[in-house]
Amino acid sequence: MKQALLVVCVVALVAAPVAAADMSRGVPSNPAGSRTMTCGNVSYDNGEATSSAWFGGGQAGDPDLMMGVLFNLADFGFTPGTVEIVSYCAGNDMDWGGPWPNAAFIYSDSGGVPNDAAPLFQGIIDTGNGAGDYEVTLPAPVMLGGDFWVMIRGDAAYAGEDFNLDFDAGPGAHHSYVSDTGIGGLTEPDYGEGPGENNYMLRATLQEATGPTPTPPPGGGGGEPIPAMNRFGMLAMIALLAGVAILVVIRRK
Repeated sequence: MKQALLVVCVVALVAAPVAAADMSRGVPSNPAGSRTMTCGNVSYDNGEATSSAWFGGGQAGDPDLMMGVLFNLADFGFTPGTVEIVSYCAGNDMDWGGPWPNAAFIYSDSGGVPNDAAPLFQGIIDTGNGAGDYEVTLPAPVMLGGDFWVMIRGDAAYAGEDFNLDFDAGPGAHHSYVSDTGIGGLTEPDYGEGPGENNYMLRATLQEATGPTPTPPPGGGGGEPIPAMNRFGMLAMIALLAGVAILVVIRRK
């Protein structure tokens, strides 16, 4: 019996990471063939894909390969420590024979580069089949203490796969970055639409933090009320205390 219980526990522990990853997989939020990106309330792209950038040749398992967007909270009127990220999404207007799974991370910013030592969240975004924006909603909103990154990055779970990301030709430069040599190699992309004028179509949904739930005051304002004694209960308590006192006196004699 003990051996069977141990086997069940081990299987549950092994399966847990897989289940968590599956729960983080998003669903298309736009109808197939949509030409305008609508998800998210913070972005630097113009909503219309020009083409896609990708790491092919089955390199989706290499964490040195990455494409991402740095979001500055001040650009959208938010203050660090008072705002939460609810979801994030990627444009998926171009059909390249996918879908291709993309490991999609949320990182806090550390001096202009992602803090990849402690991801705020990791999910899965499918792109490359033209089915429309692909959005992942976090299991619970995450507080942002400052600027943050949304990053598509190689992950060992997808070794042998490709991954790609739509981009536009808009003028909102200096927020999209690409690297094939790790965090230290991040530079602005240039895909022939003008130096620095390529915006990856990654977006996020932010909201003002609701704050912690207040602790109710003792005895009121929350929870069950403290019951009050009626006259009968008071007399019963007096009688009980008197009986105890008499019993103590008798034992001493």
